[in-house]
Amino acid sequence: VVIASAGNSGATANPYVGVPGEATHVLAIGAVKSDETYATFSSIGPSFDGRIKPDVMAQGQASVLANTSGAVVTANGTSFSGPIMAGMITSFWSAVPSLTAAEVVQFVKESADRYTMPTSQFGYGIPDFQLALSNALSTSLFENNTILIYPNPFQDELSIVLPESEVIGKLILYNNLGQLVNEFTLSETNKTVYLSNLASGLYFYQINTTHKSTKGKLLKL
Repeated sequence: VVIASAGNSGATANPYVGVPGEATHVLAIGAVKSDETYATFSSIGPSFDGRIKPDVMAQGQASVLANTSGAVVTANGTSFSGPIMAGMITSFWSAVPSLTAAEVVQFVKESADRYTMPTSQFGYGIPDFQLALSNALSTSLFENNTILIYPNPFQDELSIVLPESEVIGKLILYNNLGQLVNEFTLSETNKTVYLSNLASGLYFYQINTTHKSTKGKLLKL
């Protein structure tokens, strides 16, 4: 998924999203304030050939970031709303890793608050990633035979989705030396694992059910 800042020309004589954000398969990210209103510097659409641009929005006014000295500050610009959106899309994709890039983009757009009525300032609007995840998990892609574990990276808890045909499973965690850390029983009523006491670092997991098994890596923040 290619993400580009929409640009900061919204209040100029040429307020439109330019290259590379106007490219057909690039997600151009505009800027909003913390109250979800339009940041007036954010470049607007449509593209030169009439396509919806910007595609979606994220906070770009008074965005919290680290400056070049390492201090936590706030600053303005779609140079910040773009990376914020990149992080959110990365987290979303980690929950549904079998999606293609095009499918990820479509679910993100469809979750946005102006998807049915896009505007020149907001494009499709501000995405709702819980809605995007719910929509993705409700499709036929995940109906019967997929084991999902998310989010990744995680902080305090993990959610596991078992195939519909499986009613019980086991999550096994190993550290980066291959040593067993813990095991958790999974069921229809126990799909969340709480790991707030786990040290930060890289772990390996394996999920076993009666008929399926999957493994991979997890990063604890």
